[in-house]
This record gives sequence, structure tokens and C-alpha cells, in this order.
Amino acid sequence: MDISSATAAANAATTQQSPSEVAANDTSLSADFNTFLTLLTAQLRNQDPLKPVDSTEFIAQLASFSSVEQQTRTNTLLEELVQGSQTNGVDLEQAASWVGRDVLAPGSAEFDGDAPVSFVVDPPEGADRAEILIKNDFGLVVFKKTADPAATSVSWDGIDAAGTVVPPGSYSANILYFEGDAQIADLPGQSFSRVTEARWQDGTPRLILENGGEVSPDEVAAVRAAQE
Repeated sequence: MDISSATAAANAATTQQSPSEVAANDTSLSADFNTFLTLLTAQLRNQDPLKPVDSTEFIAQLASFSSVEQQTRTNTLLEELVQGSQTNGVDLEQAASWVGRDVLAPGSAEFDGDAPVSFVVDPPEGADRAEILIKNDFGLVVFKKTADPAATSVSWDGIDAAGTVVPPGSYSANILYFEGDAQIADLPGQSFSRVTEARWQDGTPRLILENGGEVSPDEVAAVRAAQE
């Protein structure tokens, strides 16, 4: 394989192919690059010592081929980034449009010391008994009570197990469902919280909430205009 023709072919492949085609041919390009290095080494080893080939030409060709390889890998990474930016049809741009709006998702609700807080839940079929556990932001259970196993929402008035009003703060709910004596589900209560930021994290978009929590867009059950 002629070194200059190998470099030209690689450049042509990069400029004429789509990112997906470039990604598919990445292995082939790597093989050509290894061949290029082999030929380069062989020519340097076997050149006429009285008439050596100008090393500048070799360096230029090596730099050119290396540049093509880096461009190809960049195209591949960009394609993977675009493909990975969607989670159940929601990309970062769409997630960002939710900033300033309220989303319904599993997480904490803010108790202001007075008004009851509500949690939305999707009860499973077959449950004949349910218990709601209210936890503070340290994960400690502060209150426990029975609940209607068919209810789609539960409320809590801020009273703890001792009958006193808990301090204002973030509280979460878990609803345990039973069929007879067997527990069949443990579901987190969902509550509305304001989205303050949309962030790209670990390859997926994440929503940062006003209450300090964060959720994936595919955990969101509803989006509404901000409620005061």
C-alpha cells in the first residue's frame, strides 16, 4: 500500500461518509493506520543511506493520517452523544423546557408547618390493605398509618407518632401494599416540585428540583404550570 494513497483514501472516507458510516468503518481505518506505520517503518529501515528520503515528508504524512483518525473518532463520539441524549423520547432540550414548571415525580414534599401535604400514588391490583410511612429527610419514619388500598392520593397533616407537629422541612412517603399477610408492593409517593435546572449527567438528562432532589425525565408523571 502506497503511503500517500492510504492517506488520501482515509481523507476521502472521512469527508464523504456519514457519521454512522464512519463509525462502522472505524476498525478498517485502524487497520489501515497500522499498515501505514508498518510501511513507514519498512521504508525508513530499507532506504538508501546515501540518498535518504526526506523525513519531513514522512512526518507530514503521519500527522495527516493521525488527524484523519482523530476526526473519525470524534465523529463516532458525537454520534453516540446524540443517540444517547434521548431517554424515552425526552432529550436535554425538552427537559430544559420544564425549568420553572412543576413536575409530578417520586420524591419529597415540603411541609410548611401548617398545611397538610399530599402524595400521589398508583395503587397495584389485588391489594386489600395499605400502610403509609412518612419519613423525614434523614430517612427516619416519623409517622405511620393505614390507608385506603385503592386511593390514588394520600395526605398527611404534619403530625408525628407522638401527636405533635413536626418541624417544617422535606418529607417523603412510602406506601406499603398487602394482599392478606403478604406485602405485594412498596411504592414511593409522588409529589409536585418546581424544576430549577436541567442537567446532562452520566449520559442522560436529569431534572434538578427545588426541594433538592433530582429525577430522570422518564420518572415524571405530569408537568404543569408553576403553582404558587
